[in-house]
Amino acid sequence: MSGRAKRYEAFYTYLEPFLVRGNEVEIAQAKKAYRKNYKTEWRKAHRKEIKEITITWNKEEYNILQKEAKRHKQSVTRFVKSATMTYFNKCYIVPNQDSVNKTLQLIALTYNKIEELEENRIIPQLTSKKLQDELDQLERDIRITLFSPKTIEQILSTIIAEKPFVKTSLIQFIENLS
Repeated sequence: MSGRAKRYEAFYTYLEPFLVRGNEVEIAQAKKAYRKNYKTEWRKAHRKEIKEITITWNKEEYNILQKEAKRHKQSVTRFVKSATMTYFNKCYIVPNQDSVNKTLQLIALTYNKIEELEENRIIPQLTSKKLQDELDQLERDIRITLFSPKTIEQILSTIIAEKPFVKTSLIQFIENLS
């Protein structure tokens, strides 16, 4: 039995008694009832696996949301989901993923070109290694900066650890904000 035949086997088994009788009205009603039942069962199974939520937005909120989704080149629904998940993961939504991918691809191509120049003995091996190490570091920095930027707490902790005298200035600055 082909895959297509298996797919419709339950449908034709259900319809068989109606097809035997040959009443067009009964067949049409049976098809309609089958589809309704099938959809109901599919929705039940789907809801067990995939959870849905409904969110309401006032006009101003929705306009902001729409603008940001457009800026990130995503649908509103996709943007809400990605913004939520990146917030939970303490990451950042990259406004233009295509540009980032292209930049990372250009770094990889540059890396390969340096390798090729070394193989053809156009540049020394030591120079090649240094350039490739710099490109590796650049790629890591780009990935960290764009996908997992430090939180304000992490940044301040690092600054205070390096320059403890800054802590007093920060406290005074924060107190002056109130």
